[in-house]
Amino acid sequence: MQLPRVCLLLTLLCGCVARPSAELPETEHAVAAVPTFPARSYRPAAAALELPGFAGSWRTSYGALRLKVEGQTAKGRYRYGSGGTIEGLIEGRTLRARYEEPGGVTGRARFVLSEDGASFRGIWRAGAVSDAELDAGPSAVWEGTRIVPVANRTWLIVLEAYWQGDLLEPDYSYGEMLGAFFERLPDVEFRQRFFAGPQDFERIVSECAQLEEPVVLYISSHGSPEGIHSPQGMIAGDVLGRAVAQIPNLRLLHLGACEALLGELPARIRAAAGEDTSFPISGFTRKVDWGGSALVDFTYLDLVLERGLEPEQAVAQTRRLVLFAGAGVPEGAAIPATDLKISQP
Repeated sequence: MQLPRVCLLLTLLCGCVARPSAELPETEHAVAAVPTFPARSYRPAAAALELPGFAGSWRTSYGALRLKVEGQTAKGRYRYGSGGTIEGLIEGRTLRARYEEPGGVTGRARFVLSEDGASFRGIWRAGAVSDAELDAGPSAVWEGTRIVPVANRTWLIVLEAYWQGDLLEPDYSYGEMLGAFFERLPDVEFRQRFFAGPQDFERIVSECAQLEEPVVLYISSHGSPEGIHSPQGMIAGDVLGRAVAQIPNLRLLHLGACEALLGELPARIRAAAGEDTSFPISGFTRKVDWGGSALVDFTYLDLVLERGLEPEQAVAQTRRLVLFAGAGVPEGAAIPATDLKISQP
């Protein structure tokens, strides 16, 4: 999108609305070199947090890891290569676990949590089926540092399909505009990613699993009552639901696509996401004008992210503030109605 058009849109909107680690016994074959992690730019939380054992999100030697703990059992997923799952038992500050990766690759791992709960250090070995085998053969180091929630932070994640059909079409995107608009809010952390098809979409959404703060997920694409369109095919409700179920703190799923809330798509998303999910889903019931839907979405998201309204309240307010956000407009209106709606669980 050309710069003057972006500036005009924003003008219109503003007018109207060192890692600690636990000690592990050294093994003969332990790998000493461990990847280091870049420093975080997070601001410290207002008060010290009580760290919940192994539960939560970690940045590790082998990608982001999220663990859920029930009793003495820990289960989770990590994002190294094609990803993998891990499950094991906790005894004190030690987690003994089995991991599995695509293609049937399995092995054993053992993590020891630091005394302050902010990191762990451990070892792993492919093919091992017990702690004895883990210690007997060549092993490698697996370290992690906890991702600590930042007070008052909300993530705005924009996942956008490629709009352009070929190189003759100019570049334009919702994410570019949203990022510039919400940069003024220090408590909103913005990310934009493009997806080409269903597999690409699921991979990117899975990265949101490591986010400890509330997430507003905005999907920007062409759409229909059946799902979200992408260059490599339809992303149906079951795919959407399985993907977003991985986000532990999903505050809102907004479908910035034509007719996404016209039919049963929200119900299919929730059915695939599972009974434990409780996020609202918003979007349009009409075929929408690109510029008109942008004005509606900027107003709506500003009410949620800056004014602090709940999504249902923000939808109602947007329909009052922006005439074409509702179901009808005066005869001859240049911008057609979008009929912004929300589906609650």
